[in-house]
Amino acid sequence: MIRVSSLIVGLLVSAAARGENWPQQMGPNRDGIVPIEVAGALAAQFADTRPPQLWQASVGFGSAPVVVQNGRIYTYGLFKPGTTPDGVSTAGAAPTLDEVVRVSRSLPEVGPMPANIDRSRALPNAVMTSDFPDAPKENGAWGAYRGNEYALCLDAETGKVIWATKLSDWGIAYLANVIWGPLASPLITLDGRLYIHSITGQLYAIDAATGKLIWHENLFHHKMCSWSEKTGNAAGPLLVRDTVIVAYVGRLGASTNRTCITLGGFDAATGQERWVTQAPFEGFRVMNCRFGFADIGGLPTVLAGGGGGTMGVDPASGKIRWSFPAPVDETGLPFPYGNYAPVVWKNYVIDAVSAAHDDFPSKTWCVKIDDDKPTLVWQTNEFVPHVEIGKSNLLVWEGKFYGFDAHGFWNHDKARPFRGKEVGQFQCRDVLTGRLLWSTNAFLPPDVDPHKWPGDWGSSKLILASDTLVVTNPWGLWIARLKLDGVEMLATIRLPSNHDHRKTLSEPVLVNGRLFIRQISADENYGLQYPLGKSAASLICFDLRPTTPK
Repeated sequence: MIRVSSLIVGLLVSAAARGENWPQQMGPNRDGIVPIEVAGALAAQFADTRPPQLWQASVGFGSAPVVVQNGRIYTYGLFKPGTTPDGVSTAGAAPTLDEVVRVSRSLPEVGPMPANIDRSRALPNAVMTSDFPDAPKENGAWGAYRGNEYALCLDAETGKVIWATKLSDWGIAYLANVIWGPLASPLITLDGRLYIHSITGQLYAIDAATGKLIWHENLFHHKMCSWSEKTGNAAGPLLVRDTVIVAYVGRLGASTNRTCITLGGFDAATGQERWVTQAPFEGFRVMNCRFGFADIGGLPTVLAGGGGGTMGVDPASGKIRWSFPAPVDETGLPFPYGNYAPVVWKNYVIDAVSAAHDDFPSKTWCVKIDDDKPTLVWQTNEFVPHVEIGKSNLLVWEGKFYGFDAHGFWNHDKARPFRGKEVGQFQCRDVLTGRLLWSTNAFLPPDVDPHKWPGDWGSSKLILASDTLVVTNPWGLWIARLKLDGVEMLATIRLPSNHDHRKTLSEPVLVNGRLFIRQISADENYGLQYPLGKSAASLICFDLRPTTPK
């Protein structure tokens, strides 16, 4: 039986799930493992191998996963300029993916920022062109679609909007290097506060009952970040006691490529800065990295990677308790893509790095933490999760870890063979040794060559509730039963083969037998809308509960 960690309940008094709540990114414990009391009873099988749909709603452009509390859903999204609070749920209020792409490609610059934004530490007038003035547009030197950014509260039973609060009129959907508008999950606390960390480095505290803004902090003013086309935010906030912790992309030097994860702790009641901590190692395009949280050796620890290594941070002070550089056996990592987030089993921490444009030095490793000292337990080149741009998370459960292997999807350096073995893409491995236990290609359509996956964009997100796996990936939504030597597929909805495979579906959210999937665009011809054949929507609620006998 899956239980909520007593540490998480004790430390995250205002954020941990009690009953049927999903308070933050990747669930109650921030690890993708869904407690039974949160998941609810789940169906053993589905008619027509497709989960029934309860409702759809448009919550704006973006793929930020929702959070759920006491029968209410909280999220945020990007809407067309001039959208009013009463108009967020009307047809056409949110831009489609085609509109965002068309507008972004036609704009040479973002345009003027609000007067209260410090240009030296915030969004410059020219986005990509500030770093690459001679870059041709086909290489990503685009502008960015700008619109109204709204926080939303919806009824979990019907999908109807309860309130909508405008956050800014300069929210962006940015196409260069696949920053797709709102990405980071909100945080909802038991004392009724909603925290949103936007892609543009803004942190908002909102009254969850009314939608009223309590406070707002611009993280550029806290020296957490400096804008370029390789910055942004996909990491949802974390609450530890009375400190809200967020992450953004910091610079280690003048070069655009020399970036790292920067963590910041802020007073939950006032927004006052308590600490800011920069990772001691370099990462590349870490805007899609998240961070984790665990009890390691009896100490609450914020876990962050970013490619160049792994670190454990004290949530109260921001002090780096320990750090471990990536154990690569090549000369440097010029483009180290970071893992989705480090994962933990007891005091064993697993992390990974993917070397862009060269698969050869990519690696996954495990360190054991004793008295705040990391010791390498194992390292392997045979398994490296998807960690380039889209990211694929790992799950750890009962001494095993599960994830999607990047080997076979691409090989940047054709002159050198893979170090990894071309086995099934979804793998189960032993935490203590890294040894492969079993693998499968069950989460790929049968007509898709697993070695021709859209590698740079291929990201898979997975959660586990008892023995039920829920997966979103570039090919669709998958629900499967986890077994000792593989999986049994229960249901799937395949995305059309001609859609954009890059950043499509959010991490799954599962509460009381209801599955909530967010997708980028509220376009009926895009994403899950295409096979479902329903009206335009960007949030879909599926019913995974057992069928009640008539």
